[in-house]
Amino acid sequence: MRPFILVVDDDPNIATLVTESLETKGYRVSFCTDAAQAVIQAEGMKIGLLILDIMMPAFGSGIDAYNNIRNNRNLSKELPIIFLTGLKPEQAQRMVPKHDPHVRLLHKPTTMNKLQTAIRELTGDRLLPVKS
Repeated sequence: MRPFILVVDDDPNIATLVTESLETKGYRVSFCTDAAQAVIQAEGMKIGLLILDIMMPAFGSGIDAYNNIRNNRNLSKELPIIFLTGLKPEQAQRMVPKHDPHVRLLHKPTTMNKLQTAIRELTGDRLLPVKS
């Protein structure tokens, strides 16, 4: 079974929009609305990619979730993560880990093409459905 993409955004409208957009492209997608739930789901599901908002007011930020996931022995240090944020570019650049090759940064609003390009850069085709 193909791994999931987990979308994490405190705005359920954005989480739903990103989830539905990716599903129409053939990805398996789930979402949650806080950082703590992101860590729990990353531990309990077969996650192949995480799309994280940076600023989430409840239960920690996307950066907190990133740190918890990277420090979790049960999760791969190579789990691909895309930070999707509405922060100003220079502010987001300061917050996102710079030396992790498994991380990308995109700014809201973004396009589905940019998001799919980042997904392919990080995962190749392993999250796409098998064509019959």
